[in-house]
Amino acid sequence: MTAEVLEGEEIIVMADRPMVQKDLTSSQKITTGAEMKEMPVESFLGVLTTQAGVNQGADGALHIRGGRSNEIGYYIDGVAVSNPFFTNSLAINISNKALEEMKVISGAFNAEYGNAMSGIVNLQIKEGGKN
Repeated sequence: MTAEVLEGEEIIVMADRPMVQKDLTSSQKITTGAEMKEMPVESFLGVLTTQAGVNQGADGALHIRGGRSNEIGYYIDGVAVSNPFFTNSLAINISNKALEEMKVISGAFNAEYGNAMSGIVNLQIKEGGKN
């Protein structure tokens, strides 16, 4: 057996986001649509339960960083989708296959997200196409 060197093909790595945002005061986790597609869950709520700091209580309600379930703000494409009858609870459920990305923000998030104390879940819907 002789040793020989094998040369692989060139790999190009491209990044969209900076690794560290110096002006960001909160913790955030972005899950892409491709990552969600690989997860064995049907809705984004299943994906949300896999995030660090997110717990599901005995009643099925979600909690971020130990806060109450009604202290989470839910947004779809930047528009609040809270249920007005149940104080900030989620008013809609979306398949994870329809999402471009899910951003979970916890900690000291910006003032643009009002009426939430423990966390923000911001969903970006995929754009439509010809097919």
